Amino acid sequence: MKTNYLHPVLVSAVLIVGVTRIKAQLPTLDPVFAGSGVLDVPIIGSLHDCWAANLLALQDGSYLGISEVTLSVPEGYSGQGVLVKFDQCGTFDPDFGTAGVSQLAGAADWRVLPEKGVELANGSFLLAGTTNQGFGAVSTNRHTAIRVLPNGTLDAAYGMDGFIRHSSSDGVASSYGMDLIALPTGGYVAAAVQSGNSNGGSRALSLFGYQATGDPDAAFGTDGVVHVPKSEFAYRATTHLTSSSTILVAYGRRFVNTIRIELSAFTLAGEPSTTFGSNGVVDDTTAFSGVNGYFEDFAAVLDDQDRLTVMGTLDQDNIMLIRFLPSGARDLTFGVNGRLLVPHLGTNLPPLPSRLKILADGNILGIVHAGTSGNVPGTQWFLLNESNILANDDQPWVSLGFKKASDAIEIEEGRWLVLSGAQFPAGMAVRRFSMDPVALPSISASGSSLITAGSGPGFQWYLDGSEITGATTNSFEPLSNGSYTVEMTDALGCSAISAPFELLNVGVPTTDPTQSISLTGPDAYGMLTIRSDDSVPYELFDARGLLLKTGTITAGYDQISTIGLASGSYTFVLRSPNGRKVFRFFAK
Repeated sequence: MKTNYLHPVLVSAVLIVGVTRIKAQLPTLDPVFAGSGVLDVPIIGSLHDCWAANLLALQDGSYLGISEVTLSVPEGYSGQGVLVKFDQCGTFDPDFGTAGVSQLAGAADWRVLPEKGVELANGSFLLAGTTNQGFGAVSTNRHTAIRVLPNGTLDAAYGMDGFIRHSSSDGVASSYGMDLIALPTGGYVAAAVQSGNSNGGSRALSLFGYQATGDPDAAFGTDGVVHVPKSEFAYRATTHLTSSSTILVAYGRRFVNTIRIELSAFTLAGEPSTTFGSNGVVDDTTAFSGVNGYFEDFAAVLDDQDRLTVMGTLDQDNIMLIRFLPSGARDLTFGVNGRLLVPHLGTNLPPLPSRLKILADGNILGIVHAGTSGNVPGTQWFLLNESNILANDDQPWVSLGFKKASDAIEIEEGRWLVLSGAQFPAGMAVRRFSMDPVALPSISASGSSLITAGSGPGFQWYLDGSEITGATTNSFEPLSNGSYTVEMTDALGCSAISAPFELLNVGVPTTDPTQSISLTGPDAYGMLTIRSDDSVPYELFDARGLLLKTGTITAGYDQISTIGLASGSYTFVLRSPNGRKVFRFFAK
């Protein structure tokens, strides 16, 4: 890797990288994934917004995306949970939900809104989120455990038609900012914050214990719940398991007009840790001395040395990272006094921290939603090593749209999936990025051979849609005329096929007796119109080079229907003993 020489400057005792945009090797879309690098998730209803995003790697090698969306309805807006299951190549699982997408709808107008999830041993899913019912003040959001069957439907045998709704400590406060992790005991713990409201609701950090089946664990805390009252508002919670099996929770806490990070540590039974901070709590007020830290939206990641790196914002304008040691003290070797700034590249919207992820090489990937350098809604990303920003840019993710909803999974070193929800425009999609993307296959002639620019490693050549036995390298020497295609398979087993290459010059004269033929259409009725002086055989191929239809056009004037063809490009070939003519058209 090329060495990046950085020139830091001090601003308010926080380390800032002098050059705001650092272009190391940039990740780009992997076009083999879903045919373009982007898998758009179809959602039934009028999508207004997408708030939460969580991405899981599953036991069967596939992936589950979890999102909370807002739909426009006659009464206003209604929340709904959306799950999507797909493989590493961007193919939806047809046995999950409806064609790979499950929209969770509770009975009696209950809205089921998941934020985080885990896969259970039997292939079902335990999700942490909230529920509410009706519109207006009918009910507040409460922490809810949701169990979903492997086919994407709510498990009716679990709680109330698939979910267990927990009451808050006083029955008034609303919960949000969920996180959920697996424990070495085989169970799970979810963390949530409960924010007070104008009616005097409780303000607390709450933990909820679950058994391996997803049922509440009464042995955890008090009847399965740990409530830690707070005098100020609490914001969002991220939950981590240390190498010593300590549950470490980071959450935002309001202090005057700033929101700072507080850390709480618990045993596996839900008791405060006696070896961490003061009775299990670290509130490092000095970390923000002279700095207006803002951590209502933040992310955190725990590395293999049990150091916690937390991402928030500085003055709601730049991205601030703080690193804590296993003891809860700030890591003073990180940046300046444990703080490091990642300059925000946009100017019209504040940054909204979304995710921090540890990559296979030990670096940290950061994802931030906000205005970008082009002053349009988008996404900024950065790579961080021990204490240096290796890359900081907003390309090529600028097209993701604006919202604080992304999660990422590295499926192999240098290649990862990103699930994102967006607003302006609203949408939900999965993208596959790579530091070394595979080139899509294309065919060109080189001497007497056909070659492909695809990078493989697997290849298969086809003639007129039929597999050519033994033609499995990146070049092929044709022996006959026809429509050639090549299918390329990457190291993950994902394949893409080239556009047809029409070969006309193998053992035939260069003159073409079919020059008097013309083709127009398809017209509004889906008809191709062919005019020819003679009767000529024809063949119709799809974009893969698969032969769909053969026949003979009559001399003079003839029509052929394209009704029933899927939307896409097609090749129409007219053949004679001495040559042929090729037309391409697009069916809608």
